[in-house]
Amino acid sequence: MEAGIEGNLDLKPGSRGRRDREGGEEVIKIAPIKEAAAQCMKLLNRMETAKADFSDAIKLLAERSGTNAANLKKLFKASHKGNFSDVRRDIDQQSVLFEQVGEVQGGGE
Repeated sequence: MEAGIEGNLDLKPGSRGRRDREGGEEVIKIAPIKEAAAQCMKLLNRMETAKADFSDAIKLLAERSGTNAANLKKLFKASHKGNFSDVRRDIDQQSVLFEQVGEVQGGGE
């Protein structure tokens, strides 16, 4: 089946991977992938669980604090990523635009 696909795409037969230092194609090594697959799947499952737990915590905090969950997420993510001042500057600019310009007529038609 792969040969058919490769033929349709005008590709040479063989496995394609990353480029080596000389620019040639490396052959994909399947054994390391199979060896690490179970551990990677466990980590992926833990990551998905942690994302869901974080989202649930944000929703509860939004309810308790009377604020928007998306804004809380933005606060925590900006703090975590170390770009708090950049995000704050963007929010400040949005605030100025919304306050000074106001709603622009002609939308929602």
